[in-house]
Amino acid sequence: MKTSVKDQTKEDLQTLKPKQASQDRKLGKKGTWRNKRLLEQSENLEREALEKAVAAEVLLPENKGLLEPENELEKTYSLTQAKLKGLVDDQTKRKIFDLNLDILGPYKATYSRSSRSLLIAGKKGHVGLAFWREAKLQTELYLQETIRDLCFLHSDHFFALAQRKYTFIYDSQGIELHCLREHRYPTALTFLPFHLLLVSCLENGSLIYTDTSLGTIVSKLDTKMGKTKVMAQNIQNGVVHLGHKNGIVSFWTPLTGNALVKMSAHKGPVTSIGFDPKGQHMITTGSDKKVRVWDLRTYRLKKEWSLPCAATEMAVSQRGLLAVGLNSHVWIWNDYLNESTGTKPYMKELIGGNAIHSLDFCPFEDVLGVGHATGFSSLVVPGAGEPNFDVFESHPYETKRQRKEKEVRLLLEKLPPSTITLDPQIVGTVEKDPQSRLKELKELERNANAPKEHRKRRKRGRNKLAAKLRRKQQNVIDQRRLELQEQLAKEKEEKLKSSKKKAESPAVAVPDGVPVFLSSLYEKKSGSATKKKW
Repeated sequence: MKTSVKDQTKEDLQTLKPKQASQDRKLGKKGTWRNKRLLEQSENLEREALEKAVAAEVLLPENKGLLEPENELEKTYSLTQAKLKGLVDDQTKRKIFDLNLDILGPYKATYSRSSRSLLIAGKKGHVGLAFWREAKLQTELYLQETIRDLCFLHSDHFFALAQRKYTFIYDSQGIELHCLREHRYPTALTFLPFHLLLVSCLENGSLIYTDTSLGTIVSKLDTKMGKTKVMAQNIQNGVVHLGHKNGIVSFWTPLTGNALVKMSAHKGPVTSIGFDPKGQHMITTGSDKKVRVWDLRTYRLKKEWSLPCAATEMAVSQRGLLAVGLNSHVWIWNDYLNESTGTKPYMKELIGGNAIHSLDFCPFEDVLGVGHATGFSSLVVPGAGEPNFDVFESHPYETKRQRKEKEVRLLLEKLPPSTITLDPQIVGTVEKDPQSRLKELKELERNANAPKEHRKRRKRGRNKLAAKLRRKQQNVIDQRRLELQEQLAKEKEEKLKSSKKKAESPAVAVPDGVPVFLSSLYEKKSGSATKKKW
């Protein structure tokens, strides 16, 4: 039978008193006041440590805290944000709010990795950066220029905007720091936090990797697949995935000139791409109204279901919840990786008839940010965030000194671009001999380009009913079949005997001067004469 930490610590607290009595008996008259005082101090420290362990157990929950129906007839997706607001505490109520910004929209929004800051940007040039928990505005900009995409950099104090012609980098005070003129007409942005690489997808189909710590361009790749706005990164290995208009999803790294993998994911254009928290599954949506889950270990389709209309946006939470934007609706699924479960949504929400343009889950919070045509909406999604955070990776309550130390540590621990591979387990292993590796690559290329063997076509009519019945009767033995076989054998023997007799009969001499075509008449006469004699 298993026991929890709390039960174990209670038992340890109960056993402290008998331990103390036994120690007092051992000391007796020989013990001194100093030894007794040291024992009391050690026992007090042990008791405090046990009490702190019991208190800290509450801060490490294992359950997700999802919505659970009371019976089979009750559905979790019937619970809207208006109903949920009346059932939660005041602190959670503050996380459900709407920002009405209907002039400079539509808006896109994203949260920082530490979950402290919220960045929103309107297509017509309005930008806002705020501490969303305290409802405190940090900076607000009116750029009077088209903004296509946005993303945070290595900390909350720096962010990048894909504007009409170039990509710009700003700080938390709204000061323009850099203008990346090589990123001409960007359509999508993403940032690799462990490699400190800013990735831009351009209007001409190019992909640019820029090192933000050095300010240099690592690589510029030509995808040769046209303009795209769909870009996502697999946080586990750093591979960038692009969704194209012909339904193909391509995988890219900065040190390879061609795509590592090209997958035909949908029959129409790919509209959004997402990944599960472990990075082993890729979720795609397309204009064919399908949601498909792909296993990246085998590159095979694992699960698929249909939607009432084509999805436009997608987001995956830290605990694996999947949110999809359908025009003005937000649908959220919970156990979508399990093949045996159905495809009913976990939650649904209508955003007031506004088309959705961005979705993003807030780290370490049960909050989903929705950017739409008339502003921004914050939704509470129970079980979405990770409650246990690592202060050395992303700290929601970090101080100024901790932020500076974190930036120095990021620069020291920065991974080189060569570590971005499909298999992250290869990092740290011993490299093979270059010549043997080249031979393996050439052999793989030769096998891939070898002509395929044409299989023999199956016999026509093989699967017809009469042929199937005939095959079944092959090994069946009955009286009629035996009689037919005997009759066929007798006919065969008679034919053999007649052929032997013809061979033994004497040949008839044909007189000279008789044409060749008349020689057969002499043979017939001889045959009739022999028959008369017999």
